Amino acid sequence: MNFFRNIYEIFIREIMKILKDINLISVFLLAPLAYPLLYGATYMLKVEEDVPVAYIDEDKSALSRELLRSFDASQNIKLHHTLNDRSEIKSDLINEYSQSVIIIPKNFSYNIKRGKQATVNLIAPAGRLLVTSDVGFPFSQIVSTFSGKIAASHLAKRGVPIFSNPALATPIKLDFQYLGNPYLAYGDLILPFLLVIIISQLVIIGVAAATAKEFSLNKWKDLFAISTNYPAIIIGKWLAYMAIFFFFLLILVTILVPMYNINVTKNLSDMFFCAVLGITSSALFGMFIGSYFRHRITVFAVLGFTTYPFLMLSGYAWPWEQIPTIMQYIAMFLPITPFSKTLFSITQMGNSLAIVTPEIRLMLAQIIFYGGLCIYRFRRLHLRPKPSNAFRRWLTSLPR
Repeated sequence: MNFFRNIYEIFIREIMKILKDINLISVFLLAPLAYPLLYGATYMLKVEEDVPVAYIDEDKSALSRELLRSFDASQNIKLHHTLNDRSEIKSDLINEYSQSVIIIPKNFSYNIKRGKQATVNLIAPAGRLLVTSDVGFPFSQIVSTFSGKIAASHLAKRGVPIFSNPALATPIKLDFQYLGNPYLAYGDLILPFLLVIIISQLVIIGVAAATAKEFSLNKWKDLFAISTNYPAIIIGKWLAYMAIFFFFLLILVTILVPMYNINVTKNLSDMFFCAVLGITSSALFGMFIGSYFRHRITVFAVLGFTTYPFLMLSGYAWPWEQIPTIMQYIAMFLPITPFSKTLFSITQMGNSLAIVTPEIRLMLAQIIFYGGLCIYRFRRLHLRPKPSNAFRRWLTSLPR
């Protein structure tokens, strides 16, 4: 009975500690709402439309003008302005008057009419890969379709019945299919993972900061006065963090996901199960790391810079098989790695828990591993020598 009473008392203590601290409130309550709203608004349009593209028509023929009209009719491409000659291309792209330049060379129509191969150039800066992709993909499709029309016209003039056999006009047909993101929308690609990493990182940073506050205010003795049962301490703290972030998950699913039209399958029970495991492993990781910090400001300064490295190591931004083996082992200790893979697989691909069994096992292993480290660390803190009065005065004099 004392075990459950201790859990309840520590749970209430942790909740009150958060509610009385404006810095912790901002991490646990305000940031989980502000960050998704900010990032979600940035990618609300999901896909790029009407990317400004300049063009040079050196041929100035009816055929070249028809091809340019086909480019301009694309949802992604907007023919913004024309350039006089190729010497203006570099300046145009550097000053970002346009994002790409299409060049239809001289003798374009002449070569086509005589059955020779003609070339259409696309010049795009490699600095913005998203723009390059959004322009390059429709560019290749339009050129392919236009080539098919020209081939069909030539065959028709020769008396070949191309309409009864379309394969003669277009011998190879492209058919791109994308599972989970049929329109290849950048917003649908990045938003689900951003929400996951926001949850994981805020749990880690918030829990680490709350744990470090025990040091800055010399509150460890108060904690151990409630209970010296280390598992009860860990469970009580974990329940407080889980209550806060589970409430955020409900807001995420019921408000933010519909607001930004994020594709989420109906496996909500599987999603919440994986979210509980991911939040638990993140909380225990933050609890253990935070016990080594003397002040929460240091937590914000250090852990605030880990978001991008964690993202790169998770295997979401770069194929897992292409990450060096040593980095894969490091990534397996990070909660975001299995957390992001499970939620993406379930919510975006519609997979069942059976598909993500290896990731679930890894999260359970992380929970056991970091839970054991927390017990070890709390025991060391409980049994450590009490600080001297001079050290205690210096410690409490630090800004809170």
